[in-house]
Amino acid sequence: MGDTNGQVYWNHSSAQSLCTQTASQLVWDGENHALALQPSATLPQGKSNRTIVDQEAAKPRIAVDTYGTWAFVDDEAGVSTAFENTPAKVLLATPPASTITDLDWTHDGHLIITCKLSDGTVNVLWHDTLKRFDTIALSQDGFAPDRIAAPVGGGLVWLVDRIGQQARFLTGTPIPDVLDSIVRKKGGFSAKPIMADPPRIEMPVAHDLAGEAIIEAVADANGDLILLRLDGGGNAILQRISAIGERSRGHLSGVLNAHALASFGSGRVAIACHGWREARVFAVPQKDGAELTPLGFRIPLRDWTGARFCSGASGKAYYPTQSLAKKVQRLSALSYAAFARQGETILDTIDCGADDFVWHRLYLEGTLPQGTSIDVFASAANSLSELGNSVEHRHRFGMADDQPGPIASWIDADSERPWAKPAGNYVRARDRCGLFSALVQRSDEVTDRRISGRYLKLRLVFSGPGNESPSLNALRVWGPRYSWRDRHLPELYRQSAGAQAAGSDFLERYLALFEGLLTPIEGEIATLWRLANPLSIPADGLDWLASWLGIQLDDALGESAQRRLIANASRLASWRGTLRGLSGMLDLVSGGGVSSGRIVIVEHHRMQRTFATILGADFSDTFDPLTRGSSPSGQSTLGPGFFLGHGFFLGQEDEKRMFALFMPQLAAHNLTSSYERAQAAQQLTDMAQETAHRVTVLVHDETDADRKALLERITMRESPAHVIARTVHAPGSLLLGLTALLGIETRLAPAPRVPNFQLGQTLLGQARLASVPTLDNRI
Repeated sequence: MGDTNGQVYWNHSSAQSLCTQTASQLVWDGENHALALQPSATLPQGKSNRTIVDQEAAKPRIAVDTYGTWAFVDDEAGVSTAFENTPAKVLLATPPASTITDLDWTHDGHLIITCKLSDGTVNVLWHDTLKRFDTIALSQDGFAPDRIAAPVGGGLVWLVDRIGQQARFLTGTPIPDVLDSIVRKKGGFSAKPIMADPPRIEMPVAHDLAGEAIIEAVADANGDLILLRLDGGGNAILQRISAIGERSRGHLSGVLNAHALASFGSGRVAIACHGWREARVFAVPQKDGAELTPLGFRIPLRDWTGARFCSGASGKAYYPTQSLAKKVQRLSALSYAAFARQGETILDTIDCGADDFVWHRLYLEGTLPQGTSIDVFASAANSLSELGNSVEHRHRFGMADDQPGPIASWIDADSERPWAKPAGNYVRARDRCGLFSALVQRSDEVTDRRISGRYLKLRLVFSGPGNESPSLNALRVWGPRYSWRDRHLPELYRQSAGAQAAGSDFLERYLALFEGLLTPIEGEIATLWRLANPLSIPADGLDWLASWLGIQLDDALGESAQRRLIANASRLASWRGTLRGLSGMLDLVSGGGVSSGRIVIVEHHRMQRTFATILGADFSDTFDPLTRGSSPSGQSTLGPGFFLGHGFFLGQEDEKRMFALFMPQLAAHNLTSSYERAQAAQQLTDMAQETAHRVTVLVHDETDADRKALLERITMRESPAHVIARTVHAPGSLLLGLTALLGIETRLAPAPRVPNFQLGQTLLGQARLASVPTLDNRI
């Protein structure tokens, strides 16, 4: 793509183009679409072995509720609770003779306990500290959970069996005993079952956890299960499992025999090994095979006992301490994040295809906090062999210093490209965030500072003070040089040698200051036509463009649908009030819903049909009142005008009226009375009146309430005033009777695989019995 001066640019704005194999101490931030310095926090010193891990993992952890109250296992009494600065203990629960393996609070104040009984059975105890219901004991054969992971904010509670490597859900709604007693009293009545949603253990989609040894499990804010696993060599592995079965895993670089895990904000976890004095924060892997390095956070572990981190329902993470008065402390990161102080990457060599190509300007989009900078070192040559030995010239973006080389300027614009959006999600701030520009030039003291050559190499060096990092969203280099001096001034100003050469070079760079500001403005003026094109106008101008055509855009329409609506407005206007216009509008706003069969428009007059088997009717006759020109169907042909059976017409009199509808010549037959002729005509009139001027829009795909309302508004607005229109949501396949003479394919989607019938689970009509013969496969 070029500008008004015929220049073109090479863009680097993706992870593939910026984060090359030569990148060092840099990471790609997918959320902000930027390249930045790698968060750095060296792993603490401290050795741990597998024996210590197994010992600590076998102990139950302390659970902290939303009020900061902690529950812990009292070896003498059972599960007790205490509060900060309150040494007195309050007994919460006394499980039967058993070994407690884990406990956790839910967001609504319920305490979940897993305990192993003397006979080997594992019970899950659901305890209410407010005593609204008696403690509920649940168990399931073949499942022995010893880890509980309750998500912050509520949701399904994960139960993990580390030995059997399985996961289940704890779900349900216990009924308070007071309500139960009221309903069950003598003579009481309840319209609903007493336990409509009984507490139970269910198997999720991702129940199989086969793999490395499971050490710890927590739930993050999204309800996903996060597992800390160890392979045979003690290397730590982090695995994410969602409730719908999505999985991802990554290796924790350099972490051996970790056993402490806690959720630490959205998409992050805190991890520690025995002997560490600080915990480290890692990002939860979002794809398989990631090599996870610690983020730039340091969490001191003062007086840590070395036991498992505490579980908590408040969203705050805790760890157990050796203090008798205060058993737990918050996992709090130090006030600043740590980043690598320097990192670099070498971009792929650019080949412009022309020797002695003069490179023009660099544009950088990114964020440069105070004290940070990005240096772009540029070198060019006409051959790759020369390029390896060419001198690099620095261009500084960010903090200025006394080193030679041009310093970029901040530009108050989204982009130098006309009407282009910024490459990142940043908010522009002068000299700190947004678009920066620098003229490509040599950094040494020469009379001609142009950089020329067919090949261009760019090396980027990121620098920061350690607590901040610059981020790069995009880097673009333009060429060839558009020199106002060479194009608009006499030749005497273009001195390349002699006493005037330095002044001539300065004049070119001085005029380039104005050229850099005015060229983008010229580009916007030259591309003003894009503002009249619905496919290229910026999104915030769509309402303005629609007003030209007298169109009011519906807020429920997406941006792409609004663009299509404006682009096709004139064509749709000529079809307004017709079936074609309604179909076109619905197809446009639904993204091809009509053309793909997800939306079907049915005119009621096409339902003027008989349900008798017609074995001789001419379906191509558009004037036949019963067939209306239907397409050929599966009806058999057995000679002209042959009817098999009476259909819905019972008796000889009704049969004669039926024949009269098909064969007008029968109405004039001497065997047909005037009364029969009048009755036949009246039936035909009634049939026409009941189906005339009516249309139904069948919406087949799954649609939310806003989308349904939009389609209803479109249907009512585009239908003529004399037509009664309605919209019907039909999420499943539709089969109308057994002879379906609508003239359309009544199955509104590719035929789904019909599951076998399952007693107690299958809804009527949504499955078929296996191995049962039928006369019609649609039944």
